[in-house]
Amino acid sequence: MAQTVSVIVGSEDRARLAAILADRNRPLKPMQRATIILLPAERLPVMEVARRAGVTRYIRDQNRAAKPFAWTTSTDTITGKLARLPAPSV
Repeated sequence: MAQTVSVIVGSEDRARLAAILADRNRPLKPMQRATIILLPAERLPVMEVARRAGVTRYIRDQNRAAKPFAWTTSTDTITGKLARLPAPSV
């Protein structure tokens, strides 16, 4: 079964990302990032998003040398930082 990711992008952010993609003078990385953010909204499988963004080789190499994630800080430190964040705007 193919993995999918659901990303919710507001109309203002979507317009900014579309402008990045429309500007052919931009460097490649910002365009790849904008593509990676916009394509999951179309409910595409992860590897299809990677293929369209041109990052399949990177993903393949990362998966080949995959290691389990190891936390380097305590949960108390993380939750303390989260508690200090300002309330999100609606």
